[in-house]
Amino acid sequence: MTRVNQYIQEILNGMEEREFTQGEAEMLPKMLEHSIKENSKRFEHHKPFTVFKFPTDCSGQ
Repeated sequence: MTRVNQYIQEILNGMEEREFTQGEAEMLPKMLEHSIKENSKRFEHHKPFTVFKFPTDCSGQ
């Protein structure tokens, strides 16, 4: 989590430098969460279609 914590501090400093209002600062995590979900959906839609096949070797059971 160290990298995440360091990046959080960078984001906070950037928000201060850009003179974010309190409302903008509170809106940022919500918008970021939405953007991440939309980005993940784009990846899912571009994955090739595959059919799950059960393993034929059942010796592990």
